[in-house]
Amino acid sequence: MQGGSISPLLANIYLHYAFDLWGRAMEGRHAQGDVIVVRYADDWVAGFQYRDDAERFERAVAQRLGQFGLKLP
Repeated sequence: MQGGSISPLLANIYLHYAFDLWGRAMEGRHAQGDVIVVRYADDWVAGFQYRDDAERFERAVAQRLGQFGLKLP
Protein backbone atom coordinates (compact mmCIF):
# COMPACT_ATOMS: atom_id res chain seq x y z
CA MET A 1 0.00 0.00 0.00
CA GLN A 2 1.37 3.39 -0.99
CA GLY A 3 0.08 6.00 1.40
CA GLY A 4 -3.37 6.55 2.78
CA SER A 5 -6.73 6.44 1.11
CA ILE A 6 -6.47 10.09 0.07
CA SER A 7 -3.36 9.45 -2.09
CA PRO A 8 -5.21 8.08 -5.16
CA LEU A 9 -7.67 10.98 -5.03
CA LEU A 10 -4.91 13.57 -4.85
CA ALA A 11 -2.97 11.85 -7.65
CA ASN A 12 -6.06 11.93 -9.88
CA ILE A 13 -6.64 15.62 -9.20
CA TYR A 14 -2.98 16.42 -9.84
CA LEU A 15 -2.82 14.42 -13.07
CA HIS A 16 -6.11 15.88 -14.27
CA TYR A 17 -4.48 19.30 -14.48
CA ALA A 18 -0.92 18.17 -15.30
CA PHE A 19 -1.85 15.64 -18.00
CA ASP A 20 -5.54 15.19 -18.91
CA LEU A 21 -6.44 18.75 -19.89
CA TRP A 22 -3.15 19.21 -21.69
CA GLY A 23 -3.55 15.87 -23.49
CA ARG A 24 -6.97 16.82 -24.79
CA ALA A 25 -5.62 20.09 -26.12
CA MET A 26 -2.76 18.25 -27.82
CA GLU A 27 -5.17 15.83 -29.51
CA GLY A 28 -6.97 18.54 -31.42
CA ARG A 29 -4.31 21.14 -32.10
CA HIS A 30 -1.05 19.42 -32.86
CA ALA A 31 -1.82 16.11 -34.55
CA GLN A 32 -2.17 15.52 -38.27
CA GLY A 33 -4.17 12.32 -37.83
CA ASP A 34 -6.45 10.70 -35.29
CA VAL A 35 -5.28 10.58 -31.67
CA ILE A 36 -6.70 9.01 -28.54
CA VAL A 37 -5.33 9.51 -25.02
CA VAL A 38 -6.78 7.51 -22.12
CA ARG A 39 -5.71 7.64 -18.47
CA TYR A 40 -6.77 5.45 -15.55
CA ALA A 41 -5.26 6.37 -12.19
CA ASP A 42 -1.55 6.90 -12.88
CA ASP A 43 -1.46 4.80 -16.08
CA TRP A 44 -2.09 6.15 -19.55
CA VAL A 45 -2.00 5.03 -23.14
CA ALA A 46 -1.97 7.10 -26.31
CA GLY A 47 -2.74 5.90 -29.83
CA PHE A 48 -1.84 7.72 -33.03
CA GLN A 49 -2.72 7.36 -36.67
CA TYR A 50 0.70 8.67 -37.74
CA ARG A 51 4.15 7.93 -36.37
CA ASP A 52 5.25 11.60 -36.57
CA ASP A 53 2.38 12.57 -34.26
CA ALA A 54 3.42 9.87 -31.77
CA GLU A 55 7.05 10.99 -31.76
CA ARG A 56 6.06 14.64 -31.33
CA PHE A 57 3.73 13.69 -28.47
CA GLU A 58 6.43 11.62 -26.77
CA ARG A 59 8.78 14.59 -26.68
CA ALA A 60 6.02 16.99 -25.60
CA VAL A 61 4.66 14.76 -22.81
CA ALA A 62 8.14 14.29 -21.33
CA GLN A 63 8.59 18.06 -21.28
CA ARG A 64 5.09 18.65 -19.86
CA LEU A 65 5.50 16.14 -17.03
CA GLY A 66 8.92 17.58 -16.25
CA GLN A 67 7.29 20.94 -15.57
CA PHE A 68 5.41 19.23 -12.72
CA GLY A 69 8.41 17.34 -11.33
CA LEU A 70 7.36 14.06 -12.97
CA LYS A 71 9.20 11.90 -15.50
CA LEU A 72 8.54 8.97 -17.77
CA PRO A 73 10.03 5.65 -16.63
